[in-house]
Amino acid sequence: MKILITGGCGFVGSNVALKLDQEHEVFCLDNLSKSESKLNEKLLQKRDIQVVKGNISDKKFVEDLIEDLKPDCLIHLAAQVAMTNSIEDPQNDFDINLVGTFNLINAINNFSKQTKFINISTNKVYGDLVWDKIEELETRFSSIQNNDGYDENTPLSFSGPYGCSKGSAEQYVLDYKKTFDLNATSLRLSSIYGPNQYATFNQGWIGWFLQYVNENKHKEIIEVPVHGNGKQVRDILYIDDFVELIILIINNFAQVNGEVFNIGGSLKNSLSIIELLQKSEKIFGINSKFEISKKEWRPADQKFYVSNISKINKKLDWIPKTSLGTGLDSFASWLLKK
Repeated sequence: MKILITGGCGFVGSNVALKLDQEHEVFCLDNLSKSESKLNEKLLQKRDIQVVKGNISDKKFVEDLIEDLKPDCLIHLAAQVAMTNSIEDPQNDFDINLVGTFNLINAINNFSKQTKFINISTNKVYGDLVWDKIEELETRFSSIQNNDGYDENTPLSFSGPYGCSKGSAEQYVLDYKKTFDLNATSLRLSSIYGPNQYATFNQGWIGWFLQYVNENKHKEIIEVPVHGNGKQVRDILYIDDFVELIILIINNFAQVNGEVFNIGGSLKNSLSIIELLQKSEKIFGINSKFEISKKEWRPADQKFYVSNISKINKKLDWIPKTSLGTGLDSFASWLLKK
């Protein structure tokens, strides 16, 4: 099977590519604009995985690539994913996330209708969820009515440039499936983490906080900058579990065609920033005390988000296998070695 992965040199894309290359012919499309992408490109090249440099916002480039390659499956991961960056430069966010996705699905319709299109979306399509009743506990926020997670019937409420661009792009993918009888599904991801993730303050929060703690573990008091109060909750999914899901989808596409799914670690793999800091004490064997340096809440931020994954579980019998402790330990080990 011929598989094209957009954003293939990113954290998720490179992990997916390295696994799928064992059984399929894999091509990775990336604009290589980030230094971390160039590091992952080297990993792919060691396996002779072909990397194509280009921008999905370039309509002619995308059309030529799809017409030439005609992939059996396209896994669309290329995106501008940092909420802060989307607010600072909404035009770039729009061009990559919405125009880029439209270019891909439109090219599929025009040149490769048989392609299975796996769109990677986000939980941000549900907005800030301010309509829900949230309670503040000692170390985390909790939803009174939806503490087991939000399912796919949660009302859509695109908010912030990032949520708007990703949500609009997803709607184009789903509508093109209906209007032009294409093969497409969309996955609304929560937080994902693991090896090959080179995190920053604005992107990849698990990695950034673990790195920050490790770099400052010699201090008696570690002052940690946080947007909000540190009690905001996400469910986190280890990369190996996500890769396993992608393989299941490729092999059982008819069961997910035309559907959207919330994908994450679920409640048992959820934690707040404060709880992550507490776990980092054991991970790095430190006795430091943490002081939260509170910054303003980010626009459209969710105080509590956990994925209800019952729909994908019923469709493909998929659940995350990597426990919170095992995943964090494994990721921390990679961070220490890189």
